[in-house]
Amino acid sequence: MEHQIRTISFGQKQLQVPNLFVGYRLGDVGSSTRRGAGLLYFPWQVTETQALLVNAYDFLVNKRCIAAREQLKQEHSLGEHLHFDQVIMMDSGAYNFLQQDDVQIDPLNILEIHAKYGPDIGVVLDHPFPPNTDNINSRIDRTIDNTKTMYEQWQAQQMTTELLPVVHGHNEETLKSCLQRARDIVDKYNGGHLTKIGIGSLAPLAQNGSKYVIVDVITTVRKMLPEAYIHCFSLGSALHMALAFFCGADSVDSQSWIVSAAFKYVQIPGYPGVRISDRERDSHPDKYRQILQEFKAHALQLHNREGFCLKDWETGTPIESLSEPVLDDYIEFLTDSQAKSRIHNRACHNLWVYNFEVRSAHKAIKQGKFEQFVQGRLSRQYSRVFEYAREKACSCNINC
Repeated sequence: MEHQIRTISFGQKQLQVPNLFVGYRLGDVGSSTRRGAGLLYFPWQVTETQALLVNAYDFLVNKRCIAAREQLKQEHSLGEHLHFDQVIMMDSGAYNFLQQDDVQIDPLNILEIHAKYGPDIGVVLDHPFPPNTDNINSRIDRTIDNTKTMYEQWQAQQMTTELLPVVHGHNEETLKSCLQRARDIVDKYNGGHLTKIGIGSLAPLAQNGSKYVIVDVITTVRKMLPEAYIHCFSLGSALHMALAFFCGADSVDSQSWIVSAAFKYVQIPGYPGVRISDRERDSHPDKYRQILQEFKAHALQLHNREGFCLKDWETGTPIESLSEPVLDDYIEFLTDSQAKSRIHNRACHNLWVYNFEVRSAHKAIKQGKFEQFVQGRLSRQYSRVFEYAREKACSCNINC
């Protein structure tokens, strides 16, 4: 099964995959009456974003989002509020309960939020788990019960928002069981086959360094559902994204573009995030200069080989050509501690890099060079994981 670019329909909208759903928290763009998270404006257009993921949890209980919710009540739709007319997915917010034994929100409340705000696809209320937890079965049972409850009401209300069931498991046996239970529910209430599925409980694996298990999970689900659309939740660093796509995922989501920006990290294709700040410069000047030299050298290499470019993120204006002096100014632009736009600039830069990786993946697939592309991106940090992924994917008839 050779990797292909596919067009997936979400109601009346379509998305070419593989692709990235950009995670956004309601209210992160500020206004004259409230402080946001540092964004000056919605960066979707200037970063070529094609899909968004918002969180129902923000609409229910997140106190930081109250002002944005009030503003949304006065507008016509979620898409208009976000200045976005492409595919919008709404997650349930259950990841907030990863470390808890119960989920303190009601699945029908989540469905009510889906119905009220009308995302193109709404995620069922699942209950993810960290590795080696003792109550995996009870969490999966809760996920399946919520799936059944939401699909029953979804069918009764004849909702237009499409529901996305979620499977969990860190081994093949658990995944097969969970997937079959989800399939039974979808077949009963949706009147058709399971054509779209989400994979949860991957983010804890990524955070704990369990990249090989991530490979096992994604390739296993792809082998069981060779034609389905597969979304991987919270697996959206630039490097994890390439790995997920190679293993058979159609899409991932990430909020790290803005979260890492707040902690002064910037991304560059094929590299882990780099922290650039006055503290690093003053504490370890020699090491900091070396990091910046590598950053600039790699950016110039990408510019010359792949057409990678940068922008003035305050205006969205492209920077026509890159050189070392231009990059020096650009780094100052990202790190200026006196500029109110510094978090916005870093966040837009990171999001631009993530979307550049999506476009680069599409180009490599069209040229029949996707494996070489992913290998090149992962070679610096995850070369052994890539070799394992190549063997595993081939054994599952993926990318062979």
